[in-house]
Amino acid sequence: MNTFNRHIDPYLDNEIVLFSDERQPVHDTIRPPFRWICSLEVEFPEPVLYSLGPLENPGITWEKLEPSIRGCGTGLFISRQNILTAAHVITGLKIIRQNREGKPLFKLIRAKKVKVIPGRNEENILNPRPFGQFLGRCFRINPGFQTLFESKQGLDLHTIKRALSFDTGIVKIVGGRGKHPGWWGREEQYKLSAIIDPDRHQLQRKKVHLAGYQGDKGRISCGALYYSSDQVSSAFYRINGKMQNLLLYQADTYAGMSGSPIWIKEKGGGYRLVGVHSSFLEMGKERRKNGARQNVGVLLKNQFKN
Repeated sequence: MNTFNRHIDPYLDNEIVLFSDERQPVHDTIRPPFRWICSLEVEFPEPVLYSLGPLENPGITWEKLEPSIRGCGTGLFISRQNILTAAHVITGLKIIRQNREGKPLFKLIRAKKVKVIPGRNEENILNPRPFGQFLGRCFRINPGFQTLFESKQGLDLHTIKRALSFDTGIVKIVGGRGKHPGWWGREEQYKLSAIIDPDRHQLQRKKVHLAGYQGDKGRISCGALYYSSDQVSSAFYRINGKMQNLLLYQADTYAGMSGSPIWIKEKGGGYRLVGVHSSFLEMGKERRKNGARQNVGVLLKNQFKN
């Protein structure tokens, strides 16, 4: 999740850390893959609403969410210019009118600019930004995400949950100061291969690894990189019987980690990128045997082109 306008109730964010907090700080952010993981400081052209607000704050209406012009999240270099992240990190919502039922209708607002800081480590006072920083001004989001959030039927929790499968976006950098850190997929052992449906069976109960910039850790919010891992609890999450491109897991996360890469270690020693962290889900009674809440990421289905 990113951090803007989320603090309705200071206790709600703590729920995303499931059971004991097992997040670990990454002290060496210069080595792969951590050198490719970026802290994203996001600025919008006008105050916007957090698109996952009602999902992450049950019972809170859109009108009670506080608009914000800034936020932060996590991204990953997947080519020389492209940063993979969650769509909701680089977009926000603006209420434009109401439909006949009195439900608000929205327009998706893209970020104005994003400061991209790879390998950021504000805990290292001598070298907090080992690769400098880059500026992102061009943004692409998964079309399915925009279609659902701009629905003329309005937004309810069911629609937001469906949108999670499309919660991916790209920040394209247009300038910067510093040396380029490289990118995931450039080295042979770090793969960007597409996921196909039969691989869901291989991912079930597979250990996944995540790393991102937490809003509650370090001297500066979203300034310290933390790592977590756990088994996939479900690669077959369905809504109304339809398979969603999602992975559910109980690896600990926190606000600011939206857009974090999710990867697995393969038998041959390689590291395969399989997802992008998005949010968490309240599970129905029939699924609570593995916990009432599950963290959730987008299962990557397409090849990336450098």
